[in-house]
Amino acid sequence: MSESSVDTVAAQVIQMRDMFRRTGVLYEVQMKNLTIWPYLAFPGVAKVEGGVDIKKRRVLYELKLEKRKKLPSHMKARAQGLLESIHFLLGRDFELKVKHRGAVIFHGKRLEPVKRYEGTDFEAGKVVKPWNFQKT
Repeated sequence: MSESSVDTVAAQVIQMRDMFRRTGVLYEVQMKNLTIWPYLAFPGVAKVEGGVDIKKRRVLYELKLEKRKKLPSHMKARAQGLLESIHFLLGRDFELKVKHRGAVIFHGKRLEPVKRYEGTDFEAGKVVKPWNFQKT
């Protein structure tokens, strides 16, 4: 991919993020990214449950591992990279919680306080978008 193509994609992601921040509606491509990323970040994941809690500005992943698999030793670094991607995709006022067997194994903090966006009708908290995908 050429440098100009990368710049164009980044600009499109920023436009989607800004529109999401104005309306509270996620684009389909944003949801697809959020659903596939935990499989890329955490090898051995068989199933992910979770969602985006817009009111709390949180992305939650509950990981279920394949049989005889363990969490990677470098899980924290991978989760931190995932958090950085979420900040770019949705905004720096989102946090990430990753759970396994009901316990929080990573809590990535937001980098900016949650705020209401001026000039919009968007009231945070009206939508929680859950998902439940399995590796095929």
